[in-house]
Amino acid sequence: MKPFNYPERMRTLREGVEREIADYIFHAKSESFGQIAKLFGTNMDRIKSIAKNAGIVRGRGWRPRTWKIQ
Repeated sequence: MKPFNYPERMRTLREGVEREIADYIFHAKSESFGQIAKLFGTNMDRIKSIAKNAGIVRGRGWRPRTWKIQ
């Protein structure tokens, strides 16, 4: 097995998961941030942060945002 950079790998994986959560937030317009946080087993502040970083504004849809994955 080849060694890898652990922090870099974790960041990449976290970005992928956050992208999936952001997609869910965007499409689940009828659910509150609190309900979404319970579904994903995290706190509401984390869900709000993911939405903000993805450019999601509740009630107004997406704003342009590019993900930084190398």
